[in-house]
Amino acid sequence: MAGPGPEPRRITPGTAKAAENAMPQFTPRKVACGLLAATVLLAPFPAAAQAPPHIADNSFLIEEAYNQEAGVVQHVSTFSRAEDDGSWEYGFTQEWPYRGIRHQLSYTVPIIDPDGRGTGVGDILLNYRYQLAGRDDHPLFVAPRLSLVLPTGSENAG
Repeated sequence: MAGPGPEPRRITPGTAKAAENAMPQFTPRKVACGLLAATVLLAPFPAAAQAPPHIADNSFLIEEAYNQEAGVVQHVSTFSRAEDDGSWEYGFTQEWPYRGIRHQLSYTVPIIDPDGRGTGVGDILLNYRYQLAGRDDHPLFVAPRLSLVLPTGSENAG
């Protein structure tokens, strides 16, 4: 005669708490680090035999006025630090042309440390830029931007 089978597992409050703690916790810092790592790992690397591309940039002190050419991905990093309280903000933006030079998609992830209270992710921006005027040798370039703000930051944390 066969003995009884294995005893079924019972979930008690202690084992439920342990199972809950075993689930991965996604903090804003982990999400930002994951986005940054994915960007670096998925960025195309140029072939060694290619000549370095010509750098054209008009955005040292202001927002740039033209979109990227097809096949060109731009990475923009910004950093600012307040002198009085030591708070700082870092922003990472990645821009891609979409179906030619007229349309551009991008995202911006700000990492902030307000008033030394801890580092966190600010509100993420999803951007669309339309090349309204300007091409090749035209003297005037205009590319307004529309942004969707994802409230990923914490107002209580700064």
